[in-house]
Amino acid sequence: MDPFELIAYLKKYIDQTFSGTFELFDETKSYAAGDYVIYENKIYQATENVSAGAWDASKWQVADFSQIDQRLDNLGLSVVDGALCQTFTE
Repeated sequence: MDPFELIAYLKKYIDQTFSGTFELFDETKSYAAGDYVIYENKIYQATENVSAGAWDASKWQVADFSQIDQRLDNLGLSVVDGALCQTFTE
């Protein structure tokens, strides 16, 4: 993932996580790759664009936020109160 993709990914994660916009999966809605939904009490992320319709498990993966935390740490970044911040070390 290049830095620009990572920034877009992180922005979507931060926006949805800290604004409380995880929503229940709605079969009448379409979703973009990277969107998050709640389905059967788990948070999923779309792996590709998803057209309106019944749940298709092949287009979703259980969200793994540990990967995001590790990527942020590797870049010297962290999320503090919903904002992306640079981590300073001495």
